[in-house]
Amino acid sequence: MPSVCRTRLFGIARWGLLVLLIAVYPLARRLPERSSWENGWVEDAQIAILLAGFSCAAWTWSSLRRMPASRIAAGRMAALRLSLIALAFWLLCAGRETSWGATFLTHGVMEADGPYFTSSKLWYHMAIKPLVLLAVAAAGIAFLYWRLDRPLLTLMRRHRFPWLEVLLVAGAALMATLSESSMFFEAQDTEALRMMVEELAEAVCYLGLLLVQARLFDELRGDRAAVGVD
Repeated sequence: MPSVCRTRLFGIARWGLLVLLIAVYPLARRLPERSSWENGWVEDAQIAILLAGFSCAAWTWSSLRRMPASRIAAGRMAALRLSLIALAFWLLCAGRETSWGATFLTHGVMEADGPYFTSSKLWYHMAIKPLVLLAVAAAGIAFLYWRLDRPLLTLMRRHRFPWLEVLLVAGAALMATLSESSMFFEAQDTEALRMMVEELAEAVCYLGLLLVQARLFDELRGDRAAVGVD
């Protein structure tokens, strides 16, 4: 796809993400309460977004991995390595959203605000925390060892880093976090409304992260940051 078309598509996606972020609260007031339940359609949408992010990272890794080493320039090598870290990130997010598999493997408990699932009921629950810590540590070490900060800093210097997308992600994450505080809601607002705002904001956050990933891979695969990778 020509770079002009990609730029326009990214611009449309950026504006769409902004519209969704602004629409979170109005939508939350109109959607039925059960939409925000665990295993509800909002959480299903979150999982779909996470799977899309994982698939995008997997496709990037696979397509670059098949290239002869002589054809992989520095920027593409950075995209290849970054995609491996992204794979772990999307898997961890999906694990968190599904209570590490509890939503599929347990019946859960019905409470006033919907079904509740806990990973403590899983036979492998003792291994979850060590594995998560190991994955995070491995990703951090890989990022530092491969010096992936260099191509990202190069994108920043060349004004090609997706700052606007990152700001939208930060805004969605902040909204999801603040939804747990009563100071941003009226006294008559229900707990279900707060849960809905949180779940919708998380979905927008994941969409933003998917867009950030797509932008970074596009820039790096285009070799616009072809410096600083050993």
